[in-house]
Amino acid sequence: MYRPVCASQQSGGSNGLQGDMTWRELAALLGTDGLSRAVWYAFAEARRLKDACSPLIPFTVLLGSEGIDVADHPGASPHEVMQSVEALLARELPAGYALIYDGVVHSDGASGDALVCECAHRGDADALLVAQPYYRRNGGMVFDEQVIVLGATRQLCPRTTPLGVLALV
Repeated sequence: MYRPVCASQQSGGSNGLQGDMTWRELAALLGTDGLSRAVWYAFAEARRLKDACSPLIPFTVLLGSEGIDVADHPGASPHEVMQSVEALLARELPAGYALIYDGVVHSDGASGDALVCECAHRGDADALLVAQPYYRRNGGMVFDEQVIVLGATRQLCPRTTPLGVLALV
């Protein structure tokens, strides 16, 4: 787990987005410019890794003008992972991103494993925090059919273009 997520702490936000949601509802919320595709890819790849009993190294799906790119963020601590993500986003300046990692969601007095995704367009005030709970059964992984929108979190993508990039334009 790289960033602890607590649904009970996220609830009560003013955006009214918290709660269970179908994949179709999530795609409609994210829009049609490619961010929903990046989020879908991030969850699909994370599920594939978990199904194969492979370690889930946090990774970011970058939304660019020519499609999506993926970058891993191996790190010995959550701080190192976040530094890696922020450095990547500052260097690449993607139109949007989806960061996914293995986490724990606390809700209604219970805890459970979940794939957690933070996603945003560059320039958004906040990132959307979405989780897909899973559990182990009979030696395999079972993923909930719906995702849980936990609310907003701090946006990791720089909101403006660095001056050095402006000079190159």
